[in-house]
Amino acid sequence: MAIDDPNRHIWSENDTNRLREREVVAEEKEAEATTKEAEAADRGVGTAERSVETQKHTVVVQVIALLFAAVATAAAAFAALQAGNAVRASENIASQQALENRLAMAITSIGQRSPADQVAGLTLLRRNVESRINQAMQDPNERTDAYETYATSLGLFDVYFRTTIRGDEPSIAAIYAADELQETLNMASRLKAIDDGKPLYIDLSKVTLPGVNWTSVRFDSLTAAWMPGIDLKGADLANSHWGHATMTGANLQCADLEGADLRLASLSGADLHGADLRGAQLPPLAMRQNMITAGAVGPVQGLTIVDPGSSYNPNSCRNANPRKKIPKP
Repeated sequence: MAIDDPNRHIWSENDTNRLREREVVAEEKEAEATTKEAEAADRGVGTAERSVETQKHTVVVQVIALLFAAVATAAAAFAALQAGNAVRASENIASQQALENRLAMAITSIGQRSPADQVAGLTLLRRNVESRINQAMQDPNERTDAYETYATSLGLFDVYFRTTIRGDEPSIAAIYAADELQETLNMASRLKAIDDGKPLYIDLSKVTLPGVNWTSVRFDSLTAAWMPGIDLKGADLANSHWGHATMTGANLQCADLEGADLRLASLSGADLHGADLRGAQLPPLAMRQNMITAGAVGPVQGLTIVDPGSSYNPNSCRNANPRKKIPKP
């Protein structure tokens, strides 16, 4: 029979107390550990948030820097553009001034007494016109200046021919002047291509240019050419184009008009004694009334060539144009 030991109960109670103490300690440690973990987690979140905030701040700073750089670049580009425009404007002003100086020099030279100065002035005039037209083809803003320069040049040419050229035989200056006028006339089609609709005229009435070499000359790009009484005896006018030229009473004796286009010209009373009209295109009968064709060389469509009569001397055309021999009638 077992004996109930009172110390046994005391041990068990003590043991239980110790166990409870250990559990309390364990729970405290676990709570402490949990607290530390929570604190660590809080610290981690705070660090992450601070890191994110730092990154955001860095990105903002970088964006602002980029914006400032872009603004600076745009400002530099604008400044460069303005500088380029200023340079181009300065160049245009200089170019315009050079052309105006050339025109003034040309006008001054044309007014000189020396034939050499006159021809040099006409050459400068033609070059000035060419430069103006070239500029107008690149810059539409220059079209008005090109037109005004061209119209002025035609006026200067007709004044020169009507006031300076004298005598039955053209001077060397007159021959060169006629060449410069022909080259200027050839530019009229380029001017009309960029600024059509504005009128262009020339007045060569009663101008004396016998024997002049105007092969393929073109008056057809002008609005009108006023030439009543012009003297082109023995002139080389083959393949020429006259447009709306008024040539009433013109002296075209012995002129080479082979292949010439005169369909719109007025030739009433013109003298074509001994002229070469082969292949020429003449105006309607109403625009060539009283036109004299005695001794002219044909055939010409729509025109009956009058046989040489007593008023026509077949020998009168032999030396009329030494550069191109007129065929015998």
